[in-house]
Amino acid sequence: MLVGTRRIISVLCWFAFVLATISTTEGVAWAQIQPSGGLLDSATSNGLRPMLSAGEIQAFLPQRGTFTFPSPYSTTGIRLTNASDCGGQDCVTSVGYSYWSNINNHVGSDTMLVFLGLERRKGGGGPTLFSYNKKTGETKNLGPLFSPDSPYSWSTGEGWYFSASQPNTLYMNDGPRMLRYDVMTHAMSEVYNVETILGSGRIIWQMHSSDDDRVHSATVRDSSSYAMLGCIAYESGVTPTYVAAKGDYDECQIDKSGRYLVVKENVDGLDGEDNRIIDRQTGAETLFLDRDGAAGHSGTATWWRKTTSIRRLARLASGSLGRICTPRDRAGSYTRSRHGRQGSGTSLTGMRSPGIRRGRWRASAVRPARAWRA
Repeated sequence: MLVGTRRIISVLCWFAFVLATISTTEGVAWAQIQPSGGLLDSATSNGLRPMLSAGEIQAFLPQRGTFTFPSPYSTTGIRLTNASDCGGQDCVTSVGYSYWSNINNHVGSDTMLVFLGLERRKGGGGPTLFSYNKKTGETKNLGPLFSPDSPYSWSTGEGWYFSASQPNTLYMNDGPRMLRYDVMTHAMSEVYNVETILGSGRIIWQMHSSDDDRVHSATVRDSSSYAMLGCIAYESGVTPTYVAAKGDYDECQIDKSGRYLVVKENVDGLDGEDNRIIDRQTGAETLFLDRDGAAGHSGTATWWRKTTSIRRLARLASGSLGRICTPRDRAGSYTRSRHGRQGSGTSLTGMRSPGIRRGRWRASAVRPARAWRA
């Protein structure tokens, strides 16, 4: 009994030391941040800041380029679009979920590229490329990514995303095919065709890629009924991994290392969405139930399973069963926030926020006559 007690105390002391070390390291990291603007507010605060009128918004928004959000925010934003991009109509579509990167990997470059969907039926040119010079603030509409006679010009661009390593590469899906598209040269190539692997009558949906562009995952759907059939992970020269759906299927994601495949579905029919975590190297599968804190809509980091285990341990130690979300965490990376539909004359901005570390960027849609809330 005494030995067991000492062992438990030793483990608890070690765990407390690890938490203290992490806390100290985080404190040092935050102390080095020099935010420009922003504010702190309690999560339990019920105070609402007043709505801004369309006139107040137009007073601080330029036609394009850098601006400062009004007090108490005082953060920097970049206006990308204006009414001329939509012929005076409302054509800017949602930037979608944060794990589909509308902003390219611009590390080491003065220029950041952003692609947006500008609905052709509402005055836009289809998926369109914008640029922002990080030194001068110059912001340009570089034009549509596709000619008017291309079927891709009618796409919203939802589910498309920039490569995490190749600055000009955009990943697209077209029925059963995953495509790689160069936004500058407009050269296109096929990554894989799911029908070649699994047979006819299949399409892919909700694609993701590892940070080194070697491994790609996608939900496999029936081309007629659109039923969710399962998940595929593809790597050139390696036998593809296919995981058939077991329960109420939602989506799947490859982690940023390309090793772990995270399948999100309600396996046991209880509570909510569970996580099946498949190690592509060993074939081992770990089931992470919703009631134990499985992730719903979330991004993945490198070594997803390891990150999840650490967070689960911390959560169990604190008695919390909250959900987890493992965001991309690499120098020069970026995250995005999803907002509601845009209104006429909308600006889409890239905000460098004081709470975002290591030069991350967040693309957000701003609608006139709507209030910001911290």
